[in-house]
Amino acid sequence: MTGPGSLVVAFDHAPLGLFAGLRNLPGIVSALADVKPDAVILNFGPMKRLGAELARSGIDTVLRLDGNRSYLAGDWTSSDEWELFYSVETAVKVGAAGVIANLLLGGPGEMASIRAVSTAAAAAHAARLRFYVSSIVLNQPGGDGKAFGARMAFELGADVVNMYGADPRVVEEAVSWCDGGALLAQGAPKSGQPEAVIGWAKECMVAGATGVCVGEAVWGADDPAAVLAGIRQVTHAVV
Repeated sequence: MTGPGSLVVAFDHAPLGLFAGLRNLPGIVSALADVKPDAVILNFGPMKRLGAELARSGIDTVLRLDGNRSYLAGDWTSSDEWELFYSVETAVKVGAAGVIANLLLGGPGEMASIRAVSTAAAAAHAARLRFYVSSIVLNQPGGDGKAFGARMAFELGADVVNMYGADPRVVEEAVSWCDGGALLAQGAPKSGQPEAVIGWAKECMVAGATGVCVGEAVWGADDPAAVLAGIRQVTHAVV
């Protein structure tokens, strides 16, 4: 469930390379599950192996449906390729509570990602799965571009929008364009300083975010569980 104060952890970074924080994926997922995030985002392989145990722990699992090239083929944002690798029917079969796809605006993959998001939105609605959209806006550094991306994601059928590159100012601008939809801030600072990550989460919540989605800033930290627990505390305190 994604409601006020939601905390989501993304583990779907494999196409971007080898991350030390994800070397032992079952171990880090288990350690962070003890903090009780509301949901985790997984690729299909880890979903098959870890999804049932997470569900038994009361944590929603969200299957990544889409993608394009890996980092070995170059900058993924510069490609005009984008497609759905998995179906919503597959997500249902592995017990996912939700599915996620990227909306990539302002780059050569825009049209392909719009088609992928639209197709997934209709299928998720029919299957009664919660549909998350990662809203990624290229070449538009200001808040207006990110607000536009969030609005487009909701217009295409998102139940929850993970807004990339979010900071408190951007969140405040985007919230008024989201028609009351669930907006998760994503883009925590990767400074290695836990207080910076926790402070970012608190400020985004105060600015109006429904919750936050975190990834490398947490599982790449020296003490991931402690950082996530700190975020959990502030997301609950603000609502």
